[in-house]
Amino acid sequence: MIDPSTAWPSLVPRSTPPLSIEALPPSPAGFSGAVGKFSFSASIDKRSAKAGDAITLRLSVAGTGNVKLLSLPKPTLTLDVESYDPKLSEEISRDGGIIKGKKTAEYILIPRNPGQRTIDPVSFSYFDLDKKQYMSASSARFDIDITAGRDFSAGGGSLVSKEDVRMLGEDIRFLKLSSGEFRNRDESSAGSVWFFGAMALPPMMFVGALLYRKRMERIYGDMPRLLFQRAGSEAAKRLKNASTLLAQGNTESYHSEVSRALTGYLVHKLQIPPAAFSTDEAVMKLEQRGVSVETAAKLRACMERAEFARFAPGADSKTTRQDLLQAAKQVINQIESSLSGKS
Repeated sequence: MIDPSTAWPSLVPRSTPPLSIEALPPSPAGFSGAVGKFSFSASIDKRSAKAGDAITLRLSVAGTGNVKLLSLPKPTLTLDVESYDPKLSEEISRDGGIIKGKKTAEYILIPRNPGQRTIDPVSFSYFDLDKKQYMSASSARFDIDITAGRDFSAGGGSLVSKEDVRMLGEDIRFLKLSSGEFRNRDESSAGSVWFFGAMALPPMMFVGALLYRKRMERIYGDMPRLLFQRAGSEAAKRLKNASTLLAQGNTESYHSEVSRALTGYLVHKLQIPPAAFSTDEAVMKLEQRGVSVETAAKLRACMERAEFARFAPGADSKTTRQDLLQAAKQVINQIESSLSGKS
């Protein structure tokens, strides 16, 4: 115990240089806190679709800086284009004191009415440390041709854009004043095979279109179920990409891809919000749904191995990495078999 009455103040020399912190200048509109050097891009998977079909819009920011903390801008859409919460993904690496990576937001858009639709350019602002000024990058403008598809109107009403309202004045066609010439049809064709086939074809097409419409309404009307059904195939794609990264010797990205494959699969399959996801929560839900304790334990082991290897990439060998990939594929197949037997 030190007696305060006998303690004497003393000066201790500082061993590190002082840290200078500079405040950013007043920010422009649309700035969300990104500091560093970035590039911004946007893409869509199709330029034409039918009403009711899904269109994927991807917004990506890549570069060096505070990638994990930055916020991606949101697209501006017309009222009759329905959008869901984006699927966020990120790839971050550290090289010495430099943090670099990529952040992507994937939107699923569903147009409800036919016509020309436009996705206006999306802008992303950031502060460039080298140039000491705010920079802005904009995406391209996307024009999408929407043709007639499923009718989502309820009670006779539907969403109509301003462009469609302006076209109403041109939608009336001139009526013919004369009936034209009439000709007698060959009555012998009424008993032919082609005649009966032509008569039966419209009802068959109508029934087929009705069944297809009902199925699409069930799928797209229940987005969690759609993600549930696609969880296995999405995980298989990520594991295939991880195998390619492993063959290229990119171990850090390999372990990240395996971890994202397992995490994304469980988030969609078990309908766990990404912000609330944890391995313990996923294992508990799997066991509640009838997945064996042994399979759940294998899943936990795969996730812990992948997470550990991400932060200690030199601690394993090529053989153990290949074993991890095979184990991840096997445990996903076992979970798929267990859940499909209970669904």
